[in-house]
Amino acid sequence: MQDAERSSVGAGAGTLLALGLALGACGVDARTPEVVDRSAAGAGSNSGGVVLPGVVKAPGLPAAGMGSGSTEAGRGAAIPVMPNAGGTNGAAANGGAAPSAGSGGQAGSAQTTDESGETPPADTTPLPAANLATLLWSVGGEGIGPGLFNDARSVGVDASGVIYVAEFTSDAPTRVQRFAADGSFLGQWFTADEPIVNQMVVDRNGKLYLLQSGPIYLYDGASGSKLGTLELPTYAESPQALALTPDNGLLSVASNQILRFDAAGQLVLNVEDTVEPALDNSFFLDGATMDGLGNMYFISTFETSVYKFNAQGAFQDRIGTAGTGVGQFDTAPESVAVDGRGRIYADDFDGIEVFEPDGDSRGIIPASGSVFGMVVSDQNDLIVLDRNTAQLLKYQLAP
Repeated sequence: MQDAERSSVGAGAGTLLALGLALGACGVDARTPEVVDRSAAGAGSNSGGVVLPGVVKAPGLPAAGMGSGSTEAGRGAAIPVMPNAGGTNGAAANGGAAPSAGSGGQAGSAQTTDESGETPPADTTPLPAANLATLLWSVGGEGIGPGLFNDARSVGVDASGVIYVAEFTSDAPTRVQRFAADGSFLGQWFTADEPIVNQMVVDRNGKLYLLQSGPIYLYDGASGSKLGTLELPTYAESPQALALTPDNGLLSVASNQILRFDAAGQLVLNVEDTVEPALDNSFFLDGATMDGLGNMYFISTFETSVYKFNAQGAFQDRIGTAGTGVGQFDTAPESVAVDGRGRIYADDFDGIEVFEPDGDSRGIIPASGSVFGMVVSDQNDLIVLDRNTAQLLKYQLAP
């Protein structure tokens, strides 16, 4: 954020200099977002119910515990966000100076220039905070016990709202944990094959697709029983990112190939030579998602944007740019999701960037700078996996 301009006073009377400094010291950084009260994030701050270790409830929400059966609808802590400004702060909409009181003349429309003579970019100071999401609950903590996480990076949800979390550990078979829609712990099981889960997708029936060092294994989410391996074409590249399709099938994306399978595992789309050129020849994909119309969204390890492709696999748009302003990414996103209204969610250092379907910035949901997994449920709830705090969080998205 840039500090507000401060007027300076040249050499002159001491009283004038002091006054100038005092006025400068009173400058307020208009871009500073509202402070989010995170007092509810500590288990000791909860009241109004028994809270299990590692379980955090939002204010006004019954504690999520084993078999608590609590509901979240219409309750929780509102999360302030920074919406897109759509204009400048304290200036005329056309970019000119705001009229000054008592000037006796019309406000000018001339823009200021910097030392190089170039016109600086328009101020994108956000408007007053709005609400994009309501935090319903958070659970977890670092550890290997039930309901705790040891380097968890993948999250998914089935049609009933049951949430699955997979870990990334390489020294043992990977653990997959199950949580109810209210955050209570349901159970866990371990994979039978490769230890590391690179990507996980959960379909609406509770079937899991686990990408583990190349192959895509199928598991029954409730029991942990292995169902088999998804058969890829012989010409298929090694998949790097997976996503659920609207018809309950699977999207598999490689560095330069898009494969789409239906719910029965039959290949229905094969597109080559479109991904890598659109992503500036970056061949490391971190995530993918698909909206209800079949549009696809990809993120890459070194790219500070979300890349949109249509249902036929043709590149359409690049959403977001590098930077620290509204709708910009300070770091390359690690996860991407899309809700039922077509809004796109991608993590950044200071939160989760939210974009309209046309790519315009809608605002940012404050969050830790280590979101490694995101998914939107059929109930239009955003489920977030924060690797830094070892927390699983659930947000109710605004209409």
